[in-house]
Amino acid sequence: DINKISKTKFQSRDNAVVRAINDFVFLYSINEIPSPGIRFTEIEVNPVNFFSIGYDEIDEKIILHTPCKKIYSPVIKGDGLLFHNCVSKSGNSGGALLDIESGNLVAIHGGQFLITHTTKNRFLTKKTKKVSHAKMIDSSFITSFETFLFSLMQN
Repeated sequence: DINKISKTKFQSRDNAVVRAINDFVFLYSINEIPSPGIRFTEIEVNPVNFFSIGYDEIDEKIILHTPCKKIYSPVIKGDGLLFHNCVSKSGNSGGALLDIESGNLVAIHGGQFLITHTTKNRFLTKKTKKVSHAKMIDSSFITSFETFLFSLMQN
């Protein structure tokens, strides 16, 4: 049972990048979870090697993908987003991206952006590319988590 859900900054009227940055909540349950939990850490500026754990809607099971890396997107700018090359399937949203060396959570997979690029040649060729994105564990994420924890202590 979920006893409390954090507030969100998500607004459906925002553009897709802003929605992706703000698309997360924290949940609190009084039920014991039979797991030691996952530590999270702010991601380093340099590329990080990680693996992803997520639900595969087609095969109806949790899957592990390794290795994957942080990638650079020259088109999309969004503080708080991590672009990555992990395999992304239907149902992966909310999946964990974990640092290979430490096992710490570095980001939470959100989805994919479709980027259409027109090549200026005599045919004006259009190409569409999928870019996977995740909510990075950054200072704003940690502040939101601390605010949620503080709200639990108030009740």
